[in-house]
Amino acid sequence: MNINLNGQLHRCASPVSLVEFLINQGYDLECKFAVAINGHFVPKSTYQQTQLTEHDALEIVSPMQGG
Repeated sequence: MNINLNGQLHRCASPVSLVEFLINQGYDLECKFAVAINGHFVPKSTYQQTQLTEHDALEIVSPMQGG
């Protein structure tokens, strides 16, 4: 299965949950970051039950300090 993560193509087994994908990509679920799939924000409380599908586009952003 092909998933686009922050503009880069990644291959993964299918089906895969968002949590599994994030862990496999090295994300620490205890850290603060936001996820959007195909332009739609995904609440952290739904990561476990959110299933990724072929060609989903994920954007992951972390908070930054500054102004």
